[in-house]
Amino acid sequence: MVLVQGRGASRFRRRHVAVAAAERVAQVSLGASIARISGTVAGVGVIVGAAFAVLAYADNRYQGKDDYKRDVMLVKESITSLHRARIEDEIFKLELIPDKKKTDYDRAILDRYKAQLRNLDRQKNPDP
Repeated sequence: MVLVQGRGASRFRRRHVAVAAAERVAQVSLGASIARISGTVAGVGVIVGAAFAVLAYADNRYQGKDDYKRDVMLVKESITSLHRARIEDEIFKLELIPDKKKTDYDRAILDRYKAQLRNLDRQKNPDP
């Protein structure tokens, strides 16, 4: 940009041209600064977003300590429940046999199943 100077240019015109040139320079540098700042913010946003995505993936992939303990407890309770149901079914089958037809083996197995059932009850509700 050429500033108008010389004999024919008025003082006002020279000042107006100088101010207009300064405003343009300020606008260009401000625009470049805004572009740089927005580019930096976008880059930081991408990095932060990627970090959150990685953390979310890692959190879903790996269990926490409390979740693991809760899951182990649920599995143990399920196994105990299935074991109890099987023992109760066997006791029921053996009790259907009339006393006169029960062999010593049947009585021994029945006593053993009842002892196991009592043991499961004791484990579930321990006495203080």
